[in-house]
Amino acid sequence: MAKISRKDLKHDRFAEEVGQSVLFVSSHRKQLFFGIAGIIFFVVGLLAWAGYRSTNREEARYALKKGIDLYHGKVDTEQAIGAITFPTTIARFRDTREQLDRVIVNYPGGEEEIGAVYYLALLDLEQKKNGEVKTRLEGIVNRSIGEYTALARLVLADLYAREKEYEQASRHYKHLIDNPTRVVPKYRSQLAWASLLVETDPAMAKSLLDELQVTSGRTSTQAARLLRKLKGS
Repeated sequence: MAKISRKDLKHDRFAEEVGQSVLFVSSHRKQLFFGIAGIIFFVVGLLAWAGYRSTNREEARYALKKGIDLYHGKVDTEQAIGAITFPTTIARFRDTREQLDRVIVNYPGGEEEIGAVYYLALLDLEQKKNGEVKTRLEGIVNRSIGEYTALARLVLADLYAREKEYEQASRHYKHLIDNPTRVVPKYRSQLAWASLLVETDPAMAKSLLDELQVTSGRTSTQAARLLRKLKGS
């Protein structure tokens, strides 16, 4: 019997493995085709969805910005270049509400929707529709987090404070103090709460103001003013 070299043995094994692979591909050609096609379809779909999400987000941001610009527009019979003006207050309310409502309908579930609800609440506040303000803002703070949510909670707390619903106001102020954000930092909530406590809990107010007075700038000045008011009461 001829002796089989190691090289020939490796070559035979390689040929056998290649043959088996070819046989497998041939017998499973249909399944492999649909499997590869499925992977390609999934990747293409994923890329398309990512592109849609990006475009949709940009559209949502632009729509909200337009609503915010309308909110900050002025009532003036004379139009100024580069400024948004309205002939009447009613026109300002109407146009701003329509734009913000479009954001809520067309771009639900994102930060832009929360922002639109927040600015609608500010419009309600201007019209002294306090019940609607509370409904809108409580809806925000109970279902989301973020900068608009923090702003909503601060406006809500201030409204409760003005209406002398001190327990509700304090609950929101304390939440903001424990969960500060970039637009609603801790000192801002502490000052607001201290202003309320000057009338209802002077000891707690003094504790907050003593802490704030050692800071610098406007915060220290405001804290000192409230302390003087506290001592004069």
